[in-house]
Amino acid sequence: MDASQLIARSSPAQGLGRILTTRHEAALRASPWAVLPVCIALLGACGNDHPTEPGVEVPNVPPVGWSAPVTLFNAGGGRIVYAGNGRLFALGKTTGSNLQVRHSTDDGQTWSSPANTGIPRDLVFFRSVAAVGNTLHILTSAGDNASLIYSRSDDGGITWPVQHDLTNNVDLRRAHRASIVVNGNYVHVANSRPFSATNRPVTYWRSTDGGNAFSAPVTIFTEADGGGVNPDLAVGLDGVVHLVIEDWRGGDPFPPPYDPNTGIGGVATRYFRSTDNGATWPSAQQGVVLGNPLLRGRVVAIGGRVTVVTETQQQLGTVQELWQSRSSNDGLTWEPSNRIVAVPGSSLSHPVAAGGPASHVYAAAIDETNRRLMSSFTMDNGNTWSTPIVAGSFASDGFDFPFSMVAVGAYVHLIAAETFQTPAFYVRMRVP
Repeated sequence: MDASQLIARSSPAQGLGRILTTRHEAALRASPWAVLPVCIALLGACGNDHPTEPGVEVPNVPPVGWSAPVTLFNAGGGRIVYAGNGRLFALGKTTGSNLQVRHSTDDGQTWSSPANTGIPRDLVFFRSVAAVGNTLHILTSAGDNASLIYSRSDDGGITWPVQHDLTNNVDLRRAHRASIVVNGNYVHVANSRPFSATNRPVTYWRSTDGGNAFSAPVTIFTEADGGGVNPDLAVGLDGVVHLVIEDWRGGDPFPPPYDPNTGIGGVATRYFRSTDNGATWPSAQQGVVLGNPLLRGRVVAIGGRVTVVTETQQQLGTVQELWQSRSSNDGLTWEPSNRIVAVPGSSLSHPVAAGGPASHVYAAAIDETNRRLMSSFTMDNGNTWSTPIVAGSFASDGFDFPFSMVAVGAYVHLIAAETFQTPAFYVRMRVP
């Protein structure tokens, strides 16, 4: 019996689903992760204070679970990115403000006061910030169906001298969902149109000089191919670029329901890869369908291993669960998708994922039934996933929507909010 086949029962007091192999259950019982403080297991992080002073300090991280949340921005969600050597940058908005940036030099223990970037636009959803040292790369827009703007700062967000309108006044390239990743001097960007658009291509741009200039856009997927939304990028040190999108099967604006008997309709997760740092891409028809129905895929690539975390329903009318698709050879071939996280009676959606260190992958998602944010992790490249625990809840903490997640060094870092326009809360967790 593998991890996708066993969901241990939870008592009403626990309220948590478990996905464990029999082989690992005894080991987890002996682990500190198996004995959760009540305030973490049932309510999320211990404490509900949200400091909003200019410089904030994150409360002590408990031995197990997530820290109490602190408010980094009071409007507009937020994104977090790791810049090396214990440094983090977070970007978001305060009410009526330009985009703000905060930084931490101690793995998120303390945060600087917000600094005004002078950029009036919003960050595009979802993976719209990347960093290499003090160099920040961001994607912004003035709202849905506006221009997609790339900006770069080389001094940690103080000044932003480099800016490009990637849309170039072409409607089919206007912003809705986008993703950016950086590998050396290569900057990779992907974007999709709004869900309600009558034509939904997925467009890719790249820069070979650190964002000073971008090559001509490449159309990866079109409405004729099925209609693509929600792109997510990852890149390895070997120059292999990984892209996952939702294939909406031509729905206008939404696809017909998926029929598990015929395999027709619904949403699939489709995977593309470029083996030459984005210089060439396979045709749309060669994109690998990782599963149906799967949606909102988030891709993690570490050392030739690629993991895509998605949400799905096994059939219409059932609750949503988190599933994974895995490749052990840099995306060349894929294992069948399998269930990794489920909470009995609860629907999980809008996952975020982060990789590292080594064979670790972390995921968080909304429990839509109970309005709380759940998280889980694997320490063996997805062979087994931990018991999901609560990172925060709508009722007690005021947030449940995961916006951004990174896992580097000793901590996992997460920014979440109640909605797209409400305060952005930051929590962190020790790497197990």
